[in-house]
Amino acid sequence: MKDINTKEKFIELRAKGYSYPRISELIGVSERLLVEWNKEFKEDISRKHLQELEILRDKYQLYSGYRIQTFGNLLLALRKELEQRDFTTVKTEKLIDLEMKLYNDLEKELSPIAKLDEELLTPTVITAELMRELNNRCKREEALRKNHEGD
Repeated sequence: MKDINTKEKFIELRAKGYSYPRISELIGVSERLLVEWNKEFKEDISRKHLQELEILRDKYQLYSGYRIQTFGNLLLALRKELEQRDFTTVKTEKLIDLEMKLYNDLEKELSPIAKLDEELLTPTVITAELMRELNNRCKREEALRKNHEGD
């Protein structure tokens, strides 16, 4: 009979995704016994696995609040860059495409929150107006570029 520390180590390693052969090497228990333990401690392994995932989410900041903040910061930085551009030498389609993708990602993150809080819909309307303004600006810049090339 193996001691409790060995079983706890098995649960920890299985929760991290280690294979039976690797665990067998690490803790000196036969693979046959590990398969039995896997059945016996299935719930403990699942619970520990969820704890491991929580640790990874915290470590890499994989929560919607962080993603909203990150997408928002990227969107603001891109808009700041777009405001400085005159669009005569840069393909604006790429910048606009990136902004649209970031906007869509941010909107996906906000949509569950917006259902709960009507005040969050106001920034969406403002952003849509900014997108129309940006599109009009691009059309003007494209016309200026064509006129410049024709000279």
